[in-house]
Amino acid sequence: MASNLDSQELIKELKNSALYAMSLGSKELFHTNFWAWLLEQDDGFLKVFFPSANLQRPLAVFREQGNRDLTIRSREGLDALVVENKLKSLPREEQLKGYAEELGDNPKKVHFGGGLLVSVVPPSFNLPQGWSYLPFGQVIDRIASFVPESKLSSEDKALTLRYCTESKTLCDLLAAYDVNLGPKMPTWEEVLPLEEIRLSDIVHKFKADQLAQYLQKEPWYSLYQQEARKWGYELYCWPGFSDKRGIVDIRFEKLLSENPKMNIAIGVQIQGDQYRRIAQRCGQQADLTQKVFDEFKEKGWFLTPDLEHKTWKDQQTSMSKTFGKYDGRPDYPYRFVYQYHFLQDYSFAAIAAEVESDLKLSLSILQRISDNL
Repeated sequence: MASNLDSQELIKELKNSALYAMSLGSKELFHTNFWAWLLEQDDGFLKVFFPSANLQRPLAVFREQGNRDLTIRSREGLDALVVENKLKSLPREEQLKGYAEELGDNPKKVHFGGGLLVSVVPPSFNLPQGWSYLPFGQVIDRIASFVPESKLSSEDKALTLRYCTESKTLCDLLAAYDVNLGPKMPTWEEVLPLEEIRLSDIVHKFKADQLAQYLQKEPWYSLYQQEARKWGYELYCWPGFSDKRGIVDIRFEKLLSENPKMNIAIGVQIQGDQYRRIAQRCGQQADLTQKVFDEFKEKGWFLTPDLEHKTWKDQQTSMSKTFGKYDGRPDYPYRFVYQYHFLQDYSFAAIAAEVESDLKLSLSILQRISDNL
């Protein structure tokens, strides 16, 4: 488990750190603000992020410009370099593409000269053109290596090296949890020690991202994807985070059809310790939620839970009603219905086996729906 002696020592070190305490307001902003400060003190730190960059000095450094963490430009030039730090959240391909496009559309004709994605774990997608990836720990190593030759004062050098030491402790702690947990979703007990230093959410997010990647690499994933396209559906799998829990959605979906009967999503959702079967239809009718449940129960997707003994699919649940639900927004009306059991085996392999079985069943339901239209 991750709560071994080494991890406890790392947690204690961060808990007693004044610098780490100051970072808790926003971990990502804290680090990017510190990097911006370094660049403003000595533009030589540019090679930490872009070793081959040839921007004319002096540099102009912008923080949170257009939601970009760091935008670095020559004061006279038009090329802009972007640093996107994803220490506490998951990178998104659309976000990186959008940053490059926004710069390209700038009325001042600023050019996107390149971007650097920084995170603790590699992205789960191929980086857009012009972007590169550097692990957070390597950024810290490069900063520490440049400090002795930098123009910083002796006091600022000491402060920066202290920052590097504690940032490496953070990296080591997250790496230790990742290694000790292995290919599985974390339990509450396993990440509880990280609550003391408000890091548990990072582990939940990273593990959800890893599970999503694991599922997409399973041999059945591409086969089910091809099969679903016969009826106009796509298979999606994406990670997320809500209510202090990692989420993985894997579903067949078609929500833009002219035929309202085809506005449907069906699949599986892993949220924390819950394994869910889900179904969704678009619409504003007040009674649509019950209709969604009844429709998919009749098709064998939803089941009658044993509420007295708290079981569903012969496994433990805490459902107090036949199903749970979410309603959409006025601009995106839908009815989302789910049933769940608690995970008994948190390993990626066990979760993938159940997901494969359920997606096979949902494919047969999609075929029946399409045949009846």
